[in-house]
Amino acid sequence: MNTEGIQKHSKTDPELIQVRQCIEYNQPHKLPPQYKPIEQELSIADNIILRGNRIILPTKLRSKAIKLAHEDHAGMTKTKQRIRSKLWWANMDKDIEQHIRTWHVILAKS
Repeated sequence: MNTEGIQKHSKTDPELIQVRQCIEYNQPHKLPPQYKPIEQELSIADNIILRGNRIILPTKLRSKAIKLAHEDHAGMTKTKQRIRSKLWWANMDKDIEQHIRTWHVILAKS
């Protein structure tokens, strides 16, 4: 996962396309509901949408980010902390928990 990949997937992610347009055309009233509470934190740098200094990750890269953050099996809390330090997306805690639980179930069955 690198800058170019994030830029590429951001351009094709329907949710991020809408967010980008709202930022570029100063139309916060058209933001998806999950972005309205953070509208003042949104910006674009190097064609990547940010919440403050954290990258808003395109949907297609989220599973990969969770997998990378959980590689050493440091646990749910540590994985969330690692991701939160650099990335953001709506409902990320729920997604992280669901992915880790699913992987643990798969490991237990094998």
